[in-house]
Amino acid sequence: MPEYKPIEGQCGTCRHALCFDFATSPSGPEDGVHCDSLELAKVLDEQFNPDPNDPEMADMVDQNRKELSVNGFMDLYRLECIAEENIRCDQWEPKEVKA
Repeated sequence: MPEYKPIEGQCGTCRHALCFDFATSPSGPEDGVHCDSLELAKVLDEQFNPDPNDPEMADMVDQNRKELSVNGFMDLYRLECIAEENIRCDQWEPKEVKA
């Protein structure tokens, strides 16, 4: 698994990142995060915003909130993997430091 520098505002330093995973896909390596942020799920669902009256898209309405409800997390790409260092997640919260 690649090493990432800890960046405030991204997954590696966020309390919502339950764990990280790494997999190889046909398109190349993928770094993922299991994120438990309900606020991020709401934001992602609102950004996607499929038409709930479209029968082909009905299953996609509130997809992230549904995944969070069923699994306890959303399986997403790790921000460090897909964004520049200056990009921050608005739902980021610092990890609690254990003494």
